[in-house]
Amino acid sequence: MGSETPRTDASPLLNQARAGPIWRSSALTWRQVAGRPAGDTRTVVISKLPNIRTVVNKRSQINNEYRNFELELLAGEPNYVTLHKEYGLEFELDFSKVYWNSRLSTEHHRVVEKLRPGDLVFDLCAGVGPFAVPALKLGATANLRRNLRKSQLISQPELVKAFNMDAREFVAGVLAPRYAEAVASGFEQQVVAIANLPGMAVDLLDCFVGCVKELLTPEVAKSAPPVRIFAYSFLRHGDTGGSRAKPKPP
Repeated sequence: MGSETPRTDASPLLNQARAGPIWRSSALTWRQVAGRPAGDTRTVVISKLPNIRTVVNKRSQINNEYRNFELELLAGEPNYVTLHKEYGLEFELDFSKVYWNSRLSTEHHRVVEKLRPGDLVFDLCAGVGPFAVPALKLGATANLRRNLRKSQLISQPELVKAFNMDAREFVAGVLAPRYAEAVASGFEQQVVAIANLPGMAVDLLDCFVGCVKELLTPEVAKSAPPVRIFAYSFLRHGDTGGSRAKPKPP
């Protein structure tokens, strides 16, 4: 970063990602240096990392329903659309409008590795498709469909359907009938539901209770496979997580 950047405990440009952190919190006071000309029309960061077109700073914590945050443009173009590659798949997203965390790639891969071809998978909080797109690769909204096309997985459109609706309504109106239909026809594969919205995913669990009770005959219900649910939540300091899993009072 040259002589204008103060020395810190760790280099602020120790690592980089196409969509991810490159600036350490200890150097945020000097963030405007990133937007200062470095002898020509380019900015300091962009001149050091020529593949980067836009440099931003996250101005607030993620605390809203849609898990996005306010961005401060430090340098380059006000264009927040980026292309991220994960386990051989491409994801296009507008970083200012949708949530993405590259550090979750291991969890995406871990869950998908548990799936088998032919499994029935419901992604309640799909976003741009970090679970749905790789799951479809196994055989199992606009951004989601675009990413399916980019990964050449839309050639079999009957394998994926995208819905823009409340997750609770989705469980009652889509998941439950589809599950009942599959079970009644002798479906023996896994049935998986993913709720990857940590702020409220645990609160969605109660809508699964009894959701198919009236849709199955007693005989079919006896052999019906369970729905395997991956629900995510935040674990605060000193919290065991048990309080989040307790049913709400009526």
